Amino acid sequence: HYCSGVRLSKKRRTFNHIAAHHNRLWGTVPSGNTIYASASDDIFSFSSSDIISKYAARIESDKSGVFTGICEYGSYLLAFKESSITVIYGDNAANYGTEIINGIGCIAPKSVTVTPRGVIFLSYKGFYIYNGNAPSCISTRLKTKYKHAVGGFDGNIYYVCAQKQNGEHELLTYDTRYGLWHRQDGIKVTDMFTFLGEFYLVSGNKIYRTEADTPSGSRAQDDADGVKWKIVSAKTYDNTLDNKSVNELWIRAYVEKGAYFIVCTRIDDGEWQCHESFSRPGINVFRSSVRTHMGSSYQYKIEGCGNVVFYEIEVQKANGGRTIKDFSGTTRGTVTKPAEDIEYSVTDNNEFDFDY
Repeated sequence: HYCSGVRLSKKRRTFNHIAAHHNRLWGTVPSGNTIYASASDDIFSFSSSDIISKYAARIESDKSGVFTGICEYGSYLLAFKESSITVIYGDNAANYGTEIINGIGCIAPKSVTVTPRGVIFLSYKGFYIYNGNAPSCISTRLKTKYKHAVGGFDGNIYYVCAQKQNGEHELLTYDTRYGLWHRQDGIKVTDMFTFLGEFYLVSGNKIYRTEADTPSGSRAQDDADGVKWKIVSAKTYDNTLDNKSVNELWIRAYVEKGAYFIVCTRIDDGEWQCHESFSRPGINVFRSSVRTHMGSSYQYKIEGCGNVVFYEIEVQKANGGRTIKDFSGTTRGTVTKPAEDIEYSVTDNNEFDFDY
C-alpha cells in the first residue's frame, strides 16, 4: 500500500509445503521445525500473540530434519519428515495437539496422496499407507527400491511415477480396492491432475489421459472393445508335486458376455499345450482337465480377451492315488489379484508374471 509516498507492506512467510485444513492455510518452513497455521479470517496472516480460535498459531516439532510434505487426512493434519510423521489434531489454536510417529516418514513430497484407504506416500523402505493406525508397507511385492516418486489418485487407482536407484523411471498403478499393483511402462511423469472427471498425466510437453478403471468406467469400455491379456505362472518344480502329475485346474471366475479365456500348460520350458477354452457368462467354476505328468518343472498359462475376473485358482494333483489341492488364493480385479504368496509383474503388452 502507498500513503504519502511511504510504502507499507506485510511480510509474507516462505513455505516449502502448504495444505488447507480447518479453514486455515498451514505451511512448513524450508528449514527448522516450525509448522505455521494462518488466521481463519486471513490466510496471509501467520502471526498473533492471542490464542483465540480465529487467530494464527504455530506448532513446533522436536524431531530432527526438514519437513518433506504435508496433507490433510480427515480431521488430522499430517506433517512428514524423512523418518517421522507429526499428526496434528484439534480444531483451533487453543486446543491443537500433536502425536509423533517415529521410524517411518516420506522422502518424496509429490508421492503423498489421500485415498479412501488412507494416505499413501513413499518412504526409504517403500510405499506406505497411513489410515490412523501404524503405517504399513504396501509395496513389498514390487521388490524395488525407489528414491523419488510423483503420485495421484483417480478415484480408484493410485498412479505413481517412481524413480529407481539407478535413475530409471517406471509408471506404477495401485488399485486401492483390491490392493493390486501393476507395472505400466517407463514413462517419466512430472505431475498428475483431474479435470472434468478425467485423470491426466503430464510428461514433458505432453499430457496423457488415462484409461483406467475410474468411476466413470472407461476401462469397462476398453474391455468391451476386446483387450487381450495373459497370465503366466512361475515354474513349479517336481519336488513340490512329489514327482506325480497334475490332473486339473479348477478356476472360479466371472466372465463377461463376449469374453473368454484359454488354459495352457507346459513341461520343462517346452511348447505350450492348450487344453480348453471357456466363455460361459457369469460366475462359474471352470474345470480344465490337463493331465500333465511331471518333468523337472511345470507351468500353466491362462490367456483371454475381454473382462474376466478370477476369484480362485486351484491346481489338482495326483499323489500316490490321492488327488489334493496344491494351492489356492482369493482374487478380485479386472484380470486377477494374486493370492498372498504370489508375486507378479505386468509388461507393456499386458502380460502378467507370477512367482509362487
